Amino acid sequence: MKNLHYLEKPIKLLSLLAFSCTLWQAVKLSYYSVLTQPVEGSLFKILDLLVPQFFGIAGWIIAGYLILLTGQVAAIIVSVGWRQFIEEKTSRKNCGN
Repeated sequence: MKNLHYLEKPIKLLSLLAFSCTLWQAVKLSYYSVLTQPVEGSLFKILDLLVPQFFGIAGWIIAGYLILLTGQVAAIIVSVGWRQFIEEKTSRKNCGN
C-alpha cells in the first residue's frame, strides 16, 4: 500500500479547525445565554440559570475534544494504513501498554 504521509498534516489541521469551531460554540453559548441575562433573585434562581448553561458549555468542550482525537486517529490511519494501525494497537494491548 502506498504511504500517504503527506495527508497527515492537513487532516490534523482540519481537526484542529473543527475543534476551534466547536469551542467557539461554547463561547457563544456562554456569552449569549449567561452574560446577557440579568441575574437577580435568590441563590437557587441563579443556580437554576447557570447549572444547565455550565453543562451545555462542558458538552461543547467534550465534543470538541472528541473531534480533535478523532482527527488525530484518522490522520494516523491514513498515514500508516488500517492494517498496520490495528497491528500496532493489538501489539500494545498484548504488551500491557
